[in-house]
This record gives sequence, structure tokens and C-alpha cells, in this order.
Amino acid sequence: MALHKIELKMGEEQDVAYLYLPAHRRGAGSVATQVRLRDILTDYSGADIYFDLDEKRQLVGIEVLL
Repeated sequence: MALHKIELKMGEEQDVAYLYLPAHRRGAGSVATQVRLRDILTDYSGADIYFDLDEKRQLVGIEVLL
């Protein structure tokens, strides 16, 4: 499996950003679990941030919704 470089993609409206980490495999099924930062830090009040994990629970991407 070829590993990609770190890549940041912005949505057209620039209200969403996605950070692809090197272990991220593109395509359906590459993300097995998504964890919301607000669910971990209950007093967090910033932008919605989601951590994408693969089937081995390795961090593969981060999504930020503004």
C-alpha cells in the first residue's frame, strides 16, 4: 500500500477542511470510526472537529467544520 503525503483539502465554501494523514487510504471503507472532539472534551466550545480512525484505530484524517 502506497502512503500519501499529508494533504489539506478545503471545501468550496471554505467552511470545511479535511487533513489527510499519510496512512489514509482514499476511497470507501478507509475510515472505520469517527470520534468527535466535543465527545472527548465536554467543555470544548470551538469548531466541530472529527478524528477519523481506520480499522486498526490509527488516526488517518481530521475534519474541521467551521
